[in-house]
Amino acid sequence: MKKAEKKDSYFITLCLLAWPAILEQLLLTAVNYVDTAMVGSLGYQATAAVAINIPVTWVINGLVMGVSTGYSVQAAYGVGAKDKERTRLVIRQAVTGVLAVGGVFTVVGTSLSSVIPYLLGGAEEILPDACGYLRVYMLSQIFVVGTAVFSAIHRCMGNTKFPLWVNVGANLMNVILNFFFIFETRSAVFLGRTIVIPGAGLGVTGASLATGISLAASCLILAGGLFFRKDGYAVHGNESFRPNKTVVREAVHLGFPLALERLAMSSGQLVMTRVVAGLGTVSLAANQISVTAESLCYLPAHGISYAATALVGQSVGAEEEESALSYGKVAV
Repeated sequence: MKKAEKKDSYFITLCLLAWPAILEQLLLTAVNYVDTAMVGSLGYQATAAVAINIPVTWVINGLVMGVSTGYSVQAAYGVGAKDKERTRLVIRQAVTGVLAVGGVFTVVGTSLSSVIPYLLGGAEEILPDACGYLRVYMLSQIFVVGTAVFSAIHRCMGNTKFPLWVNVGANLMNVILNFFFIFETRSAVFLGRTIVIPGAGLGVTGASLATGISLAASCLILAGGLFFRKDGYAVHGNESFRPNKTVVREAVHLGFPLALERLAMSSGQLVMTRVVAGLGTVSLAANQISVTAESLCYLPAHGISYAATALVGQSVGAEEEESALSYGKVAV
């Protein structure tokens, strides 16, 4: 009886931590639908210009997942062991890691942004928009990395609600900014009155710019949440942010295998995109719409993985092997 009760408590704890992350993924999927529809209203060429770059974002997100895991799991260890000084050190190292990795991605990505869509088989008619979209996206890499890393750290410290509201808010901001950046200035009728909606008319590049600004907002808010915590884990600006060999080595040990795994999967997606692009611009656009719909099937499962990572990590940090194994089994 006691074993059954204990198992139930593990399951309940996992669910309490997982539901905000699951809801976040569902809401982000809904926002992605809206985003795809807004770009798609410009025509199939615009959708294809975004689609040709999607596998590149998958590659980057896979590498970023490795970085975020490397630091966030160490934060979970610290919280589990109730070692506030160690946890603060890991968070500071994560900030330094975000700036370093994001800077490298920015330099490499922007230098290759005019080449990658061509190598992936993009038709001449979509290359200008595709290159412009990718260039702007690559310029925001510090915020891409920061949003992922800081979200993961909050979750591994047991707070999945804060990243939920920040990331959903940022994505709603993305949709709103799309209205102003993608489309030209136009008139609309609202409650019987004609109003003028200003627009920059940047098209596909405007969609990327809106994404970059929303990522910057979420990254800064999530970082602020780590600096202004009230539980003794808050990071202070006067503390050292110099790279710590032990933390960096452990981050590589934890994150590198995952980054390789995601890179292997993303490589297949790159090849698939190259094949679909060879079928024509319409096929490429259709594939993008299908992939967006497909994401509904697997993104919610990320919520369970976030909760499992936090609970198993905290259990390991507290040297509670039985709890770590039980949370892993319950998550499966």
